[in-house]
Amino acid sequence: MSRRRKIIIIIFLISLLILSSFYSFLILNANKNDKTIQKEISVKTLYSVVHTNLESQANAWRNNSHLRYIIGGPVSRNGKSPEWYFSYYSNNLTNILTQDIITFLINEKGMIQNKEYSYNNSILSTPIVNWTLDSDQIMDAVYNDTELANSIKSNHAVAASLSIENKKTDLDIPVCTIRFTYLKDDEAHEFSVRVNAHTGAIIR
Repeated sequence: MSRRRKIIIIIFLISLLILSSFYSFLILNANKNDKTIQKEISVKTLYSVVHTNLESQANAWRNNSHLRYIIGGPVSRNGKSPEWYFSYYSNNLTNILTQDIITFLINEKGMIQNKEYSYNNSILSTPIVNWTLDSDQIMDAVYNDTELANSIKSNHAVAASLSIENKKTDLDIPVCTIRFTYLKDDEAHEFSVRVNAHTGAIIR
């Protein structure tokens, strides 16, 4: 093999190594900066992405269904959860005090039709309306309350769940209920905080 040919082969191999390293660098950073795949997400951010699909499937189930209840957990300080459940209700046509329900579970694996069931309720459900705050904003409202923040900190409490619903008993305002749990004297305790999911006001 001539000297010139050897030089050409060496240059080619070096160039290939440099390109390969550069390509690997780009792939690594592309995956690092990809925000579309998230293990945890706030509820309204998720809903803004999936609501069209949710509404389509719920209407295919019952064309008079409406989003009635949302719950996720556990919930981090920044209002994110690895999974959220969206429940659509439909008033039963044969019994006005019975509600038919379909629930969709959404996590990083995608949407799962979780279950369908009915239950009796003396207070008919109302759709979730006037819901403007995301779960991160709701958690901020809780921690901005000095009394609540101190209670959470002193008890080392964690948010086991966060739910959103409208009730006629709450004057049709969207109510977010955060259930905190903690251990004290080797026993499990819990307390709930209610927040107006439209204004961020603590409901006492």
